[in-house]
Amino acid sequence: MGTVVGHAPGGLIIALSTSAVFGDASLLRTFWCTDPGGIDSGIQGHLYTSPDDIFIIRMPHDSSAAIDHLSRCLDVNAGIWAALTGISLATSQSRMVLTADHAADTAVSLPGDMSWHVGTLSDAAAAHYRAGSASLLAFVLDEEFARTLGVLDDPLASQARATSVLMDKNNAMEVLRSSGVPIPRTLTLTRNEWRARHLEDLPSSGRYVFKPAGGAAGIGVYFHPGSGSGVRDIDHHLNVLARTGGVPRRFQVQEFLAGTPHGVSAYLPGDGTAHILEAHKQVVDSAGRCIGARWTPAIENSQLAAVQAIYDRLTCNSTLALAGLVCLDLIDGRVIEVNPRVTACAPIAHLLQREPQISAYRGSGFGISQIDVHTHVRVPVDSVNDGRLRALVEKVQSDYGVLALPQGLNPVGPCRFVFVNDDSSGTAQRFFLREIHRLAHSD
Repeated sequence: MGTVVGHAPGGLIIALSTSAVFGDASLLRTFWCTDPGGIDSGIQGHLYTSPDDIFIIRMPHDSSAAIDHLSRCLDVNAGIWAALTGISLATSQSRMVLTADHAADTAVSLPGDMSWHVGTLSDAAAAHYRAGSASLLAFVLDEEFARTLGVLDDPLASQARATSVLMDKNNAMEVLRSSGVPIPRTLTLTRNEWRARHLEDLPSSGRYVFKPAGGAAGIGVYFHPGSGSGVRDIDHHLNVLARTGGVPRRFQVQEFLAGTPHGVSAYLPGDGTAHILEAHKQVVDSAGRCIGARWTPAIENSQLAAVQAIYDRLTCNSTLALAGLVCLDLIDGRVIEVNPRVTACAPIAHLLQREPQISAYRGSGFGISQIDVHTHVRVPVDSVNDGRLRALVEKVQSDYGVLALPQGLNPVGPCRFVFVNDDSSGTAQRFFLREIHRLAHSD
């Protein structure tokens, strides 16, 4: 679910940086009151590892207890994947790099093949790549990261340039418009342009959504869920942001579309074609935030004709050579966002690609008929350590025939889970979440 950089034999460097998906890192301080490193753990990259890889994780604490718990999380998750799918992930005995803003406590002994790196996830990944330790699986390959890796004169340079263009939502909408892709009406602005004329170019009768151009994960997005916001409401919101210096440098006000949001991921090899990996329906909460996704063959088939036509137009764009992973969000056939990178729904495509291996392990009668992604599950620490999480996963499989798979067991925050072959009502998923909540509040 990324671009392999380098040609070294053996395992890959796996470093999934959440902050790297933000085109404008200043938004993290403005809207979430954190710096880029504050949202990085790297643990969601565990799904994409193998035992031979170099897995890089950010550690906010360097105590022996914290490292022991991380080791336990890795081994429990690897055990779940091996038992349910036959897929081998990295364990605490694999090559691990722990990153932080400070040097490790000299009194703490790192177990196994773990090492410590002062810096960010991306810093550590680049350092190991430049040292020739292994090839790198780049989940976001923009110009800045390509420059850090030293590959700007490489064939990947054009891909990095295109990624940097599309990481800015304002630029992305212009690319879509010039390619003839259906989009909602979108007014793209800079901070200074808004100060000069506010939103006078928008019809006052319309309903809209405000989006920072360099955002991701819904950061800074403003609208009334279900109906969108009027021009005066969004202008008032911008004035409130202006009082604290919070107006983004670049942003857009986009026509609100009331339909069901879908997402699609595709790999573009750079030869004018696009290989569609999957199409899913997004799960949105009452505040309008995407909190998960559902894939079924029927959902995918309902979108394929429209998204194939969209990618055909994008790959014919003569001004921007698109390549690598390019994901789209759309409503009723109109594209509302472009993500030239891994997204929270990437486990869907990953599992579909691994379906033959899972089927061989589980038996010839196994097939994937539904995948649900839940992006925010708080797993109690004790349940990882004492085996109750593993027992719950096994119960869901035995009682419902559903695979409950952690993308990674985060030792310091919420986890993402993937549920394979639940029913359309999400019965097994709802049971699992109720039991997790009960474990969190039990003695």
